[in-house]
Amino acid sequence: MSDDTSKNRVCQDNKFIRPLYFHGMLLDEKDFTVEQSYHIEKRKLINRTLHGWGIVCGLNILWKENETQIQIEILPGMALDCHGNEIWVSETVKVDLWEIFFPHLNKPQKPFPAENSEPGAASPKQEEIFIGIRHNEKSTTPVPTYVATSDCDKSTCHFSRTQEGFCIKFLTASKAEKYQKVSSDIKELNKRLSPSKQKTKNATEPNPGTSDNTNSSHEVLPCPEVFPEEHYVILGKIQVDRSKKKIINNDITQGRTYINPFKIFSQLMGKIENLEREIQDLKAKKE
Repeated sequence: MSDDTSKNRVCQDNKFIRPLYFHGMLLDEKDFTVEQSYHIEKRKLINRTLHGWGIVCGLNILWKENETQIQIEILPGMALDCHGNEIWVSETVKVDLWEIFFPHLNKPQKPFPAENSEPGAASPKQEEIFIGIRHNEKSTTPVPTYVATSDCDKSTCHFSRTQEGFCIKFLTASKAEKYQKVSSDIKELNKRLSPSKQKTKNATEPNPGTSDNTNSSHEVLPCPEVFPEEHYVILGKIQVDRSKKKIINNDITQGRTYINPFKIFSQLMGKIENLEREIQDLKAKKE
């Protein structure tokens, strides 16, 4: 902690506060809440600024049919949303599509009204439906408060745990498009890391005393946008024809966005290798 009181600087607080404990301090739930909130929000900040959002691993979608069901299976995996929340699916999730889209109709019988067709333009009657997943929390484990009349029959119980999980929702194309807009930051980062195919002579010869990352304003990468509301990560897409009672699988993996740190790392390593080769070539020419 700095004790510098000089006036030739400007300091300002941010939103992060952590407890400062001392011997004899009286602790209550607010102190522990502040401590948990500090670590949670710091981790979320790192997730959304360093990693971005999208599918980290797994979460593949399988199309399944049997004699009475049309369903999808979402395999275990992990995603990050634009708030920095980790979405962890620990076991396979089965979703009955017929129950979702046609709950008041009888179960389908063979031949199924679902069909697999070639990718292409959808019929005007076919509605594009995107499969989204979001982070979810709920309060659990009620316990009696420590008061003289600690009886759960009265309003003296409080939830003592927060259970994390996820929700799966089927979204219209307009909703899904809104959730996908925040991927521009990751695309911009990949664009910056990729070598440009059209470099001018001036761009390849930076001015003396300037570094590569300050030669133009477009090099500044903006912080990722954060939705003010819940955010769904898109896992795939199906088509539904409500008039013909059909659920159509053109390409169920369309619309997925991946977090790709390995690609970014490989691009950085590629640039380093190219620089090393250029240095070796220069040394060889001098010799």
